[in-house]
Amino acid sequence: MTPSDLMAEPTPEGRFGDFGGRFLPEALVPACIELEKAFRSAWGDASFRESYFPYLGAELKDFVEALAAELDPDVVFTHTRDDLHQDHRIVSELTWNAFRDHLVLEY
Repeated sequence: MTPSDLMAEPTPEGRFGDFGGRFLPEALVPACIELEKAFRSAWGDASFRESYFPYLGAELKDFVEALAAELDPDVVFTHTRDDLHQDHRIVSELTWNAFRDHLVLEY
């Protein structure tokens, strides 16, 4: 198996390869579909520049605050505060700040 096989697109049924697939509770499928849409949208954004988050502090804070004003999630997942990647640390800090009244879980 090559690295490109690991990042291949799923089949229309959502399976990766002969044995892969979406094995999760049915109740989580809609949330996973929305998460995938958001990921693909962000990943395809040409303005995204990895490792530049520290230099975009005000813009990032405005973006996360706008998300918090628009959404009322039951749970918010973010990177751990001890993550060594600078972009991940900033996202974690902003998430904890913007969603302070929500259940926030770190991974």
